Amino acid sequence: MEPRRNWYGSNIWVVFFCLLMLISCSVSFEDVDSFNGFVHKYANNSLSKPRTGIVYNISLPSNFSGIQVSYIRLRTGSFWVRGANLTWISLPPRLTSVPYVKRLAIIFENLGNWSSTFYKIPGYTLVAPVIGFTVYDASTNSSTLSNKKLHLIILGINPILVMFPKVENSGKKPQCVKFGANGTYELKNMTGQNFCSATDYGHFSLVIPTPSIEKEEKKKRTLWEWWVVGFGCGLAVLALMGLVLMTVLRLVKKKNIKGMEREAERGVSFDNVWIGKSRMPSASMVRTQPSLENSYVP
Repeated sequence: MEPRRNWYGSNIWVVFFCLLMLISCSVSFEDVDSFNGFVHKYANNSLSKPRTGIVYNISLPSNFSGIQVSYIRLRTGSFWVRGANLTWISLPPRLTSVPYVKRLAIIFENLGNWSSTFYKIPGYTLVAPVIGFTVYDASTNSSTLSNKKLHLIILGINPILVMFPKVENSGKKPQCVKFGANGTYELKNMTGQNFCSATDYGHFSLVIPTPSIEKEEKKKRTLWEWWVVGFGCGLAVLALMGLVLMTVLRLVKKKNIKGMEREAERGVSFDNVWIGKSRMPSASMVRTQPSLENSYVP
């Protein structure tokens, strides 16, 4: 019986492990730091032996569809001379890390339709996806990333540029926003069309002020009032047109009656007799005396 018990016990652990894997795959992160840690760990597990200077696109699980992640390892000397250019971010030459390391790794993110899930600003609306990058120390091991984040210092004349591939046309000029820790953020003007400048790693996007609820309600109320006034004016115009039409019909009818009376007067002349409020033609009655009655003399 002992082997059977061991068999059951091992199968229970297998089922338990599978359930944990399913739960971990179906998690959707609401916390930004947790998601960044997940991306960091996923990049380590996805790339066993990444080559220096090669950009790798990392495919996240299907429940994070719409998020694009890229990864690159660089030698600090090469990074100082050439910088790094990706689709969304341009890192100029003359950049150095703090603290200084021999190799560094950069993870780039385009959060796409997940942007508003992770990042929100009270009173503002995102009009572009959140674009971000994080710099890590990669000098301890050639195949894995450390958890140590590095800051950047610009010693040249060109800033870091963040480009947004998709910007919603809202009719308002957007502002650049840099998201910080604990829900903090920093607003500033755009550097160029769909461009923002930066001095260090982080996550960036474009925002516009969100119309207040009171303004929206006032706009709706004003629109409703205009509809009521327009409807009332429309009814008044219809009523006036009806009165004008009735008046015209009466005048036309009266004119036709007068014309008929004139035509009648041009024919046989009859006397007129008023019966109530109506005038009727009347002929005078003359009795013709019979000739027998006039010639007979008794």
